[in-house]
Amino acid sequence: MIILGPLCALAALWLMGALALSLLDARRAAGVDVLVTDFAAGVVVLATLGMTILSLGGRLSPVPFYALLTLLATAAAWRRRSIRLRIRPPRSPRARALLALAGVLLLLLGISASQDRLVWDGWAFWTLKARILFLEGAFPAAALDPAGPYPYAHPEYPLAVPLLDWWLYRHAGAAAPALASLAGVLWFAALPACVWAALRPHLDEVLAALATLGIAAFWPLAFYAAGGYADVVIALAILGAILELERARRNLDPGAAYRLAVFLTLAALAKNEGLALAAIASTVAFISWRRRGVRRAATLVALAIPFLASTPWFIFTRRLGLTPQHLADAAPTVSGALTRIPTIVAALGKLIFTRSWTPLPFLVAAGLVTAFRRRRLASPAGWAVVSGYSAVIAGVYLTTALELEWLLRTTIDRMAGDLVPALVVLALIEIWTEDRGRTTPGEGVRGDDTVIASVQE
Repeated sequence: MIILGPLCALAALWLMGALALSLLDARRAAGVDVLVTDFAAGVVVLATLGMTILSLGGRLSPVPFYALLTLLATAAAWRRRSIRLRIRPPRSPRARALLALAGVLLLLLGISASQDRLVWDGWAFWTLKARILFLEGAFPAAALDPAGPYPYAHPEYPLAVPLLDWWLYRHAGAAAPALASLAGVLWFAALPACVWAALRPHLDEVLAALATLGIAAFWPLAFYAAGGYADVVIALAILGAILELERARRNLDPGAAYRLAVFLTLAALAKNEGLALAAIASTVAFISWRRRGVRRAATLVALAIPFLASTPWFIFTRRLGLTPQHLADAAPTVSGALTRIPTIVAALGKLIFTRSWTPLPFLVAAGLVTAFRRRRLASPAGWAVVSGYSAVIAGVYLTTALELEWLLRTTIDRMAGDLVPALVVLALIEIWTEDRGRTTPGEGVRGDDTVIASVQE
């Protein structure tokens, strides 16, 4: 039961997401990343409904979720919507070998996680909340009291990750810590899939597969994913948002907007900084689409979904007086911020030139130099999202009332790690995008049984 139940729980989430996207005409039919988007959409539905129930004072139960799944399935049958998926393997034997090696690494990580690899944050507040929900069905007042027994657990944080853990616990019949570790590995496994989907239209298959393997082997992210942290979800949301923004360049339809909304809503329901990511990426998309003359209400309304989904929990926690701890008592001044810059830069420099990170700064530099020589970015929307999100994180370090060196020591590897998959994709697109090699409007580059747009606007 502890194995079969969680597998059924994951299948139900995937089906819920696939049905919801299909009914919105937003589900792509081909590509391994379709599974990722389906699952992300299912978790978004789970988290939105669960957080709304808790915000209204209700108790969690699988019943309303399965009622909604039944409703979606009935609507799909009524509208004759089928769930199909085509995954086309690479033609190159070397690319297949590299992808197989990436799969082996993920499998080994999963085997390790099955022994429970939770670390402090994963145990102390992400799965703590899931255990409370599993045992109580709701949060006792003390669990949400800043002066109560769990002030370190960030009671104001959104609940996408704890609710997924709770969902697995309910189907397993036990709050097994290893399930939370395995859930983190599942999120991590989604990253190589999206990297492959993002790079395959632009790079040689072997190079795209090599980058996919590199992300699968990126230990700093894998460690925190198996440790039960929510940071891997933010990394996936950033990468998924950039992937959908790039796809929307040529063929912007309501479906593309809804897929973008899935990743942005996932971010907003996972961590506080995820709401900032949603605001940044929604703004970038809105400006880009308006410049292209987009006026369709469905396309623009989709960008409001992250904020609508997070509103009940936001209101609920603010009424309880819960605010982000990193910004509590902040009294920013220009002079104070300036004195912090050398400390932040030194910590970041020390991080990115350690063994696991060393290739990254040179890869990003090569991408930016290539874009400078070409006199334009191949992916301006992607760089805008990454830059805006980085500025928000830097702003927290510059203004927080917490002890800066402690905060940097305990968070900067995770904050920077969230950006790594997206930076790898953006840098490689810049390096391998040549003006003479771009497709013209109306053409495309064949990917996973579908035509994917070029990066040219």
